Amino acid sequence: ARPATAAQALAARQAVVAVSVRCAGQGCLRRSVAVALLCRMSGSWPDWCTGIRLEPFRAHAWVEADGAAVGEPGDMSLFHKTMTVPALRTGPARKER
Repeated sequence: ARPATAAQALAARQAVVAVSVRCAGQGCLRRSVAVALLCRMSGSWPDWCTGIRLEPFRAHAWVEADGAAVGEPGDMSLFHKTMTVPALRTGPARKER
């Protein structure tokens, strides 16, 4: 799947929170997975991320597109990424030697 644009990921996020009370609230894992899967169903994929912060401790899951978190109200730079499932980015084919 091609990388999702910020607009595609935001539209998916808005659709997910509109139809799911669980995803609209504090359910970041459910929400982020639902957003990623909805994007995938339309032929794209955002970067899916999990991370933690220490003070105060908090774990979080979110999606990124175009290098930025999508629809997240807080400062995501406070989180240390622990895992990312990136979109496949294709470029010019490299010649192997």
